[in-house]
Amino acid sequence: MVWVTTLSACGSSESESGPNSGSGSASPSGGSSNGGTGTGGGSGGGGGGNTGGSAGTGGSGGVTVPPLPELGFPVPLEVAPHAGQSYDGASTITLDGSARLERVPDPNGSGRNVFLRRIVRSDHAGGTVSCRNEFVWNDAGPMPHILPGDEVWGAFAFMPKGDEWVTASATTDNDMLVFQSHSESNGPTQPDIALFVDRGLDRMYWQRSWSAAPQATTPDGTSKDWIFEYPAAGIWHKFVFRWKLGFDSSHAPATQVWYKKGDLPWELVVDKTASTDFNTYNWDTGSYLRIGFYKWSGTEWAVGSPTIAMYETTLYAERGSDLLERAEQSLAGL
Repeated sequence: MVWVTTLSACGSSESESGPNSGSGSASPSGGSSNGGTGTGGGSGGGGGGNTGGSAGTGGSGGVTVPPLPELGFPVPLEVAPHAGQSYDGASTITLDGSARLERVPDPNGSGRNVFLRRIVRSDHAGGTVSCRNEFVWNDAGPMPHILPGDEVWGAFAFMPKGDEWVTASATTDNDMLVFQSHSESNGPTQPDIALFVDRGLDRMYWQRSWSAAPQATTPDGTSKDWIFEYPAAGIWHKFVFRWKLGFDSSHAPATQVWYKKGDLPWELVVDKTASTDFNTYNWDTGSYLRIGFYKWSGTEWAVGSPTIAMYETTLYAERGSDLLERAEQSLAGL
């Protein structure tokens, strides 16, 4: 196994120091299904930045709305089953002759720089080994430990790469993750909040899970709050989330998610704000955010798809309230 790291032609990234660390998460499982509907606000034109996330003119009345900040680099990069490393936000990571992570111009011509991520079927070893390609902010950057009662707004987008997307349905489970949060628990907890893609059942879905047990190692419950069609290749699938963490009613938990498919309007697709809509674990160091592929052991991987690849932004996030317009602005232009 050979690492090769080269400097991307897209240029260097402003960096923020952080240790090279990261922890794993457990294999997700399903839950009950329910959903929310509604509409969200619009966003305006975009600009440049590390991954194209500078301010543009958006919101009502043409007021300039700054985007949320990106969480910053360097960041731990997990590429399981291989050893991880600290990623600078600009390099190309090549492993065993296959480029696993590249910083590239948006192929749809927005002028923004994005990341091309790739996982390889041979690493999956017939479904016996978990594969990852994720940025992990568990001990790095401005948001390593998010605690019950905290409110975080975030934004990210992904676009399947057409010639390297899963096209043949599996016979059973073909799930993978493209975004998740997680506690530091080493037990079989689920992501607190996560976006799943499932070719076996031709869908993507947003799920949350929770537990009030101290240092919880298993979930008390899970809920699929939004189930949608399988994401088409060549189109940006954009998400904004509001996450007010809570495993108890006293935390006033809230999970809201807005989705924008290509050039269509933003839509509120998850609206879980009841006092019992729990969305995190009772873990003393809280939870953290990660973005990228996670295809765990036990899932099917079609023989006709030797690699799976997608374009993806970094993660934009900030603690606060009423940050919808700023979150949408983080993805402007895509």
